[in-house]
Amino acid sequence: MKRTSGLLILLLMLGGGWLEISWYIGKRAQRASQQWVEDADRRLHAAVPGIPLSIEPVSYERGLLSSHARYALRLRLPEVTDVPAPPSSGQDLAWASVDINHGPYPLRPANSLDGKPGARGGALFASSRVVIEIKGAPALAAALDIPQPMPLATIDARVDYAGGATVQWRMPPWRSGTQGPYVNWHGATGQGRLEPDGAMHMTARAEGLTAGTSTTVAENAATESTAAESTATEGTATEGTATESTATEGTATATSALTGLTLKLELAAGDFVLRPGTVDIEIARWRDTFLDDEGKAQSWEARDLHWHSEVTQDSGGQDLRAAYRLGALRIGARALGQGSGRLALTHLDGDALTRAWDNARLLASALVLGQVAPDAVSEAVTNLSRAALALLDHQPRLALEAVTWQPPHGDQATLDMALRMGPAPDHALNISPLWAVLDRMRDFEFKAHVPGALLGDLPGLRAPLLETGFFADDGTGLAAALHAAEDRATINGVEMPTTQWLARYAGTRPAPGPLPQSPAMPTMPARP
Repeated sequence: MKRTSGLLILLLMLGGGWLEISWYIGKRAQRASQQWVEDADRRLHAAVPGIPLSIEPVSYERGLLSSHARYALRLRLPEVTDVPAPPSSGQDLAWASVDINHGPYPLRPANSLDGKPGARGGALFASSRVVIEIKGAPALAAALDIPQPMPLATIDARVDYAGGATVQWRMPPWRSGTQGPYVNWHGATGQGRLEPDGAMHMTARAEGLTAGTSTTVAENAATESTAAESTATEGTATEGTATESTATEGTATATSALTGLTLKLELAAGDFVLRPGTVDIEIARWRDTFLDDEGKAQSWEARDLHWHSEVTQDSGGQDLRAAYRLGALRIGARALGQGSGRLALTHLDGDALTRAWDNARLLASALVLGQVAPDAVSEAVTNLSRAALALLDHQPRLALEAVTWQPPHGDQATLDMALRMGPAPDHALNISPLWAVLDRMRDFEFKAHVPGALLGDLPGLRAPLLETGFFADDGTGLAAALHAAEDRATINGVEMPTTQWLARYAGTRPAPGPLPQSPAMPTMPARP
C-alpha cells in the first residue's frame, strides 16, 4: 500500500513538473513570438520604405500545453480627415495562423508538414513545434483575381532551447487571372535551419512560374501545356521540333516562363547588405515569347543557367566573387551557343555599400510610389552621394574574368576586364559629376576578341562594336586591347593621355578647381 501511494505521489510530482515546464516554455514562446513579429515588421518597413504595410497581432491564446496566435499583414490607408483612424483600421492583405505545441516533448501539430497527415508524434530536444499557415485575405484575392480561400504558404519549424529552428515550408500552386494578364505559380518547397545569431542554411526548389497575357482560359492552358511538354523533352529536342514549336507560337500571345528553379543559401550572420556565405541559383529553362513590330510572336530560350557566388569578409573589407554558366541559348529555331565567366568585386566598404543600398531603395520608393516626404528624399540623395564617395574612396576593384561565348561552330569569343577606383586626386573639385567619377579611375584594362564566325552569325554586331572605339579588325575578327592608368592610356597599340581617350565618351574635361576652404572661426576674446 505504501509502495503504491509512493508511486502515485511520484507520478503526480512528475506530471506537475511536466505541466510547469510546459507552461514556462509557452510563456517564453509567447515572448519570442512577439520579438519575431516586431523584428519582421522592422525588416518589412526597411525592405519597402514608404509603403504603409505592417505586421500586426490579431490574437494570442496561450494554453498549458499549446498556444494559438493570429497575425495580419495590413495595409494602412492614408487618413483623409484630421480625425485619427482607429487602431484596427486598414486593409488586411494576408493572415497568418500559428499553432505552437510546447515542450519538453512537444507533439507534432495536426497540420504539420513532417510525417503523415494527422500524425501526433513528439520531438526530443525541441522546446516547441510551430506550424504557420499563411492565407491571402479577400482584398488580395480580389486584386489578383484568385479564387478564395487562397493559401500562400505553410511553414513547419522545430525550435530548440537555444533559439535556433529547423524549418521546412511549402508554397502551393495558384493561378491569377482568367483573361488578359495572368500569372501561374507552380508551387515551391524548401527546408533549412535558422541559427540563433541570424545565420541561415536554406535550400528551396520551385517548379516554375508562367506569366503573360491571353484572351481565353483555354489559350492560357494550351500555352502552359506546350511549355510543360517542351520541358519534359529537354535534351532530346531537335531542330524540327524547335521549328514546330515556333510555328505554334506564331498564333500565341506574349508569355514568360521559368522552369526548374533551385536556390541554396549558406549565409553567416552579418550587419551589412552583403552577408558572408555562398549563394547558388539554378534555372533549368527560361523562355520568353514576345510580339514583334508586325504583331507576330517571336521567342528566345535559355537552358541550364547556373550561378554561384561567395562573399568573404576581413579587416580590409568585403569581397564578392561569382561564377556563371549558360548551357544553351536559342532564338526561335536558331541555336546561338553557350557561355560562362567569372565576376569579382573586391575591397568593398561594407558599411558604405549598405548605406548606399538603403538610400537607393528609399529613392526608388519615392520615385515609383511617391510615398516618401520631400525632406526625406533630399536627405536620401545626400546620404546616397556620401555613401557612394566613401565606397569609391575604399579603392574597390571590379573584374570580369574568363568570360567566353562558344557559338555552334568556330572559335569562341573571349573577354577579360578589370577596373580599380580610388580617392579623387589632389583633393580637386570637379563641377562635372561624370568627370568627378572618371577622375577616380586608377587603372582600367580591357581585352576581348570576337571571332569572324560569330560576326557572320550575328551580322548586326560588327558595327556597334566598332563604334565603341574599343575594337579593331585583326583579320580573324574584332580584337580589343586597352590599358588606361591615371595619366596615360594605350588603345590597341596607340598611346595617348587618359583624358584624351575618355573625352570621346564624356566630353571635354572641365578644368578642376580647389576645394572651397571653410571660413575661419572668429577668435573669442579672453575672459577677464
